[in-house]
Amino acid sequence: KFLTIAVAAALCLSVAGVSAASLGLSDKFMEFLNPVDDKQAEVVGSAGTVIDQKVTENGMTIHVKEAMGDSNSVYVFYDVIAPEGTVLDDGQYRFATERFQLEGAAGLGSWSGGWYFEQLPDDDPTDNVKSFVLCADASKKLQGAQMALVFENLCRYNSDQVDDPEDYDFVPVVEGNWEISFKLDYQDLSQTFKVNQEIAWDGEDGAVKADLKTL
Repeated sequence: KFLTIAVAAALCLSVAGVSAASLGLSDKFMEFLNPVDDKQAEVVGSAGTVIDQKVTENGMTIHVKEAMGDSNSVYVFYDVIAPEGTVLDDGQYRFATERFQLEGAAGLGSWSGGWYFEQLPDDDPTDNVKSFVLCADASKKLQGAQMALVFENLCRYNSDQVDDPEDYDFVPVVEGNWEISFKLDYQDLSQTFKVNQEIAWDGEDGAVKADLKTL
């Protein structure tokens, strides 16, 4: 993941079985964020926010559930819920059009950013739900901004009917247009340290050897 969100002064995250139930963030989102222990999970939970906004078109719902990030980076967790009777199996899914907008961006002046949408592992490939995370960063401040997700035509990656990978295609599953707006109302708990600045790291003094931003 390209975002520079580190948790509780950790430079990288590793697997741990930490429950998010008491922190307000779902277990699946916490598994994606991957805090190393209860202490880091506490920091992540206090920084994240529950959004719980939905939009439905042609029987399919986009449910934006949670977000966490820092001033210029964000993870947005959402479910795609297909119409009843439509099975979203263990294939790869994406929208023909998928992007985010910052509302009022015309007043932000010029800005740049990068983003991608990641499909999360599915616990039940026989149901009608897939979970995704938008991973985004921008040169302008994201924390506190009004964001909109824009989608068109849910598709499934089709690798069953062709032999040449270059001919693989995405075939429509549910057609339609979805747009949902919400505020990125998470807390920015990040700190910036200068090169060779003395800091305490889990009780141990040391010097930062490179520029970094961390919680």
